[in-house]
Amino acid sequence: MIAHHIAETITTTFLAVPPATPPTTVSSSGISTWLKDNVVQLLILVVGIGLIGKSRKGDTSGSMLTIGLLVGALAVVAVGVSSAGGVNVGKWVAGLFGISL
Repeated sequence: MIAHHIAETITTTFLAVPPATPPTTVSSSGISTWLKDNVVQLLILVVGIGLIGKSRKGDTSGSMLTIGLLVGALAVVAVGVSSAGGVNVGKWVAGLFGISL
């Protein structure tokens, strides 16, 4: 009886197959959320302070060029961090060439 109990304990403790672990998925949602919440606002703040300093020196045309480039860069960031933004932009560009998707 004791030998049977010891054999059962050894079988269930040491020879048992561990339960299967669920598959691991890789996602960039945490990075996208952090970028949306923190980096973009800080970047806009730094560029805004720089533009104020540049405008005070009388370089208004340089400031407007920087603002235009900033708007373009923020559009690229917005497409990058949205989940369906790239697909929608691709469909829009294809529509410019008369291709319907």
